Amino acid sequence: MKLVKRLASGVLGIAMAVAMNPISVYANSEKSNSDFDDFMKSEFVETMENDYTTLHFYVTDLDAYGIQKGDVNIGKIEDKDTIVSENQESLDKLHKFDYDSLSDTQKEDYKEYEIQLEAAIDQAQYLDLEMLFEPSSDVASNIVTNMTEFVLRSKEDAQDYITVSKSIPDYMDQAIKITQEQSAKGIFLTDTMLDEIEEWLDGFTAKTTDNALIIIYSNRLKAASFLSDEEKTSLDAENQKVVLEQIIPAYQKVRDSLEALRGTRKYGDSVYDLPNGAAYYQAALKGKASSDKTTQELLDISASYLKETIKKLSLLQNSMSSSAQNEKVSLTTPEEVLSYLEKQLGNEFPTLSSFTYHAEYLDASVATDSIVAYYMQCPVDDAASNSIKINGSNISDENNLYETLAHEGIAGHMYQRNYYMSTKPNELRLVMDTLGYTEGWAMYAENQMWNYSGLSASAASYHQLETSFGYTFDAAVDLMVNGLGYSDSKVQSYFKDLGINSTYVASTIEYVKEYPLLLVPYGVGLSYFSQLREEAENALGSKFNATEFNTVLLNNGSRSFNLVANDVQKYIEAQGGTASADSALKPTEDDVQAASDERKTTNWVLFGSIGAGLAAIGIIAFIAGRKFRKDDPFGA
Repeated sequence: MKLVKRLASGVLGIAMAVAMNPISVYANSEKSNSDFDDFMKSEFVETMENDYTTLHFYVTDLDAYGIQKGDVNIGKIEDKDTIVSENQESLDKLHKFDYDSLSDTQKEDYKEYEIQLEAAIDQAQYLDLEMLFEPSSDVASNIVTNMTEFVLRSKEDAQDYITVSKSIPDYMDQAIKITQEQSAKGIFLTDTMLDEIEEWLDGFTAKTTDNALIIIYSNRLKAASFLSDEEKTSLDAENQKVVLEQIIPAYQKVRDSLEALRGTRKYGDSVYDLPNGAAYYQAALKGKASSDKTTQELLDISASYLKETIKKLSLLQNSMSSSAQNEKVSLTTPEEVLSYLEKQLGNEFPTLSSFTYHAEYLDASVATDSIVAYYMQCPVDDAASNSIKINGSNISDENNLYETLAHEGIAGHMYQRNYYMSTKPNELRLVMDTLGYTEGWAMYAENQMWNYSGLSASAASYHQLETSFGYTFDAAVDLMVNGLGYSDSKVQSYFKDLGINSTYVASTIEYVKEYPLLLVPYGVGLSYFSQLREEAENALGSKFNATEFNTVLLNNGSRSFNLVANDVQKYIEAQGGTASADSALKPTEDDVQAASDERKTTNWVLFGSIGAGLAAIGIIAFIAGRKFRKDDPFGA
């Protein structure tokens, strides 16, 4: 399977193709190359046929796409040569198209697909450094998530679930073998990482008949009208047998095998300390940040936004009353919040007619401490299946629920995918993963929605700035420690000058070493979108229109930030403005040039279970990354 087709932890949810009011900011070429559309569709079909689990989550009507269902299993772990050859084959096919013969939309698709294919090829060079059991992206918990979110639409699906479950032990054996080979080279988890994954494995294997893989499947069988009572009973019993006799022992084997490797890491505790760690991080960063800028350039962008945020937050805290800090929104249930947020869209986002979604609290058996909520993406041909799952134990109050659903729902992930779906994009674009864009957009939208929360202006600003500080700070520390190799003392010194206390900095350093790159998409993505908006506002003054600007950000879907910046530059020029010449976000000449057959492979890369072949089912998660750090960042 081509690496570019696998998503980082799930399929970004999309929603129904609904009526909308698109705003055309600059002319779109009408000419279209039908051969290119056919190529993109064939690439989509090939992707679906190569991995059953990915297929199950993305497509409900295989015949409509001419898709043949292949072997039913959880997936496969691919080697470097396979990853390179498959993606290079697609890249060669892509480069045979005459770029100038494509429509504007097709050119966007061309460039984004090229970026991701080149990223996959380049990332494969660092296969030995991709640890399959790293806590932030381990295959063990991802598999459980795949299975607990596995939808039963037919009798065939119910049986396929059992078949997939039976393939899990072989997959885990392969993952163990790869991990042992890495360990022999001194590449393994730190003890802190190992403790984290073992704690999760212990919790999972301790549950037997009350295991989530038994309970949730059983409940889905009960709701399956297409099964007889006898079939439900038989499938339920078979699944329980598989979980108890195959999956739990396989996970216990993983735990024992990992523990046997404790202490075999020969390097320091950051990504930078690994052999070729800086290059590996830079490669990984391309996917995590959706940007081709260097680690240092992204730190500059994040640090610039962070410094401005700290200044504004300090001034606001000194002037606002304690009562303003304690204001609460007047909405208490997910249904109330989402309904309210939908009504606020017209304030600055292009409106959509009502769309279908469902929000519910996660069962405690599958909720993890690090996740606040996540948005499950619907299949490309079932746009009504939007699902948001909320970890109730991580929701502290009404304000926390409001910001969480603004992030996961409206105008965050769910709205963004609904909007893009309504533009009728090709299916391949709907399964590409650009995490920096998607998480950055959700952070940006969450912040904007505070303006319409009903809170006072100072209270709304406080929540915006507090969120911006937290996630951008985490991202900046990650870039410093894991990407650039800053010592702990150098990071401490840097932030001491900004007024951040040492205890807070130390806890963040500890966190990013254990979960490298986890929060980078949030902080860097928010920095990008916020500074793009500031640049447009400064360039256009009274001509700036928030709805038009947000439409520009949305129109071409989730994509790399060099393409987003190019779109914003066109928008500014179309409105008679001029982009700042010294903007860190302004695209370079290389960013906007037309791709050609001679274009050299760049260092773009995706990050996440490389080569694991695991259909990480469509989760866009709101990470509670700073949950355990209760210190006051500005205290003594």
